[in-house]
Amino acid sequence: MKNDNKNKKISVIIPIYKVEKYLDRCLESVTNQTYKNLEIILVDDGSPDASPEICDKWAKKDNRIKVFHKPNGGVSSARNLGIENATGDYLTFIDSDDTIELETYEKCVAKLNDEVDTVFFRMKNIFLDGSTWDNYEINLKDIINNKNFICPFYYKKGRKNSNENVNVMGSCARVVFNAKVIKENNLTFNQTLFNQEDKDFLLRYLLLCKKLDLVDEYLYNYYIYQNSAKAMNSFYFKIPTNFKNLLECESKTLYKNPFLTKSQIETIIKSCGIDYSNFVMLKFIEAGAPKEDIKKLYKNKDYKYLLNKGGIFFKNKNYTRKKSFAIFILIKLHMIKLLKFLTNKKK
Repeated sequence: MKNDNKNKKISVIIPIYKVEKYLDRCLESVTNQTYKNLEIILVDDGSPDASPEICDKWAKKDNRIKVFHKPNGGVSSARNLGIENATGDYLTFIDSDDTIELETYEKCVAKLNDEVDTVFFRMKNIFLDGSTWDNYEINLKDIINNKNFICPFYYKKGRKNSNENVNVMGSCARVVFNAKVIKENNLTFNQTLFNQEDKDFLLRYLLLCKKLDLVDEYLYNYYIYQNSAKAMNSFYFKIPTNFKNLLECESKTLYKNPFLTKSQIETIIKSCGIDYSNFVMLKFIEAGAPKEDIKKLYKNKDYKYLLNKGGIFFKNKNYTRKKSFAIFILIKLHMIKLLKFLTNKKK
């Protein structure tokens, strides 16, 4: 397997919005990479703070940096503008309030060759109090061994009381993608999604790329910040539509995968229906939604869609977890008081 990637260019796309406190920290981690052949694309998504000026300041310091200013359109539109203007052989993404370890891209490039065109690495969560959590996606090695048979790494039970994450279809920020695959197939982020848009993009990309590899190290630092209740209140009524759109896109892509049977696809969709129904309701509870808003949620056509897609009967019980299933049953039975009690007790 020939590796001619030592001088290949990596385009690092960074969407930017209201991150003036964290942007310098992010850019220091990128510009100081041991792998130097980078094109660093900063997309200012109409940020109302000092972020645009910080971007321009960095562009003057480092000629690898390109800055694009645009009206606010969300992270997907910002990433798509970055893809459109990228000239690298490979593409990757970073959230502008996060950082990467200094040898990240050097280690990824070492894995790339004529056969391997995509590299994953692991992600560490960092909380406000400074504590960390190694996000060990237990199914990541399954995806490396067989990128087409996605069932095992959609849902698979992890050990209790561990840092194992059973859902691997997450952030695109811990992936180095093949730019040619993305460009030739006009692959873009779905701008109707504002939550888990990465999952939709990654699922479509997997059908198109050659072979994956893994740098089995925690190279991405994902910082966890608490959302304010006020911000959540303005946000939660948009969530059902987001997840209805996500599940529709997901279903469409799954049915294009020739390595999955119809039964497997239906099982995955049922499991997603459960998880998305739960996620939406728990966000309402987390935001302290009043009883009237919970009633409106049950009448919401997009939430009804998710509840209907969530399955109660499974041929393969490994595709849903007991806790998720229990929450879903409480929601279906409108037992929200009990769900709130259990949620508060856990806190």
